[in-house]
Amino acid sequence: MFRLVAALAVLLFASPALALDRSVLDAGQRAFGVGDYITARTVLQPLVERGEREAEFMYGVMHLRGLGFVQNPAIAAVWFYKSARKGEPGSQLVLGSQKLYGHGVRRDLVEAYMWLTLAIQSGAPEVVQQATLLRRDAQTRMGPGAIAEAERRAAEFRPRDDGLVTIAP
Repeated sequence: MFRLVAALAVLLFASPALALDRSVLDAGQRAFGVGDYITARTVLQPLVERGEREAEFMYGVMHLRGLGFVQNPAIAAVWFYKSARKGEPGSQLVLGSQKLYGHGVRRDLVEAYMWLTLAIQSGAPEVVQQATLLRRDAQTRMGPGAIAEAERRAAEFRPRDDGLVTIAP
């Protein structure tokens, strides 16, 4: 869990942006950075409603850590999943970690390995290092068939919008 929290601090401000209103995202990140989580939540909500992957990632972090929301790793996993499917490396890293350790989700080593592989393939230095360590941990718990299946899934992965953009307060 310590690795997960440490990685989140770095990732929150390092994820590459999609085509979005950068000033709104920046305002949300600034509010988050100074600990004003209610403002961050409010500012980010329109981006989340549009399905912007960086805002979804931040919502995931906020739910995971209980910042501006009630702490709920299961809801965090939903936001990380939505963002990870769109190719967000930070979300792929955190979701892989959640799947590896069963934090808020059902433990699934094949899924964990797949998401961590994708995070490594992103090339984002702040993500690659953590994902590599976590994937090694997953690998020690898996047989060759499970690793091959995870690698197959990672090879077939294509970022895509899931189309689910509405949220509940």
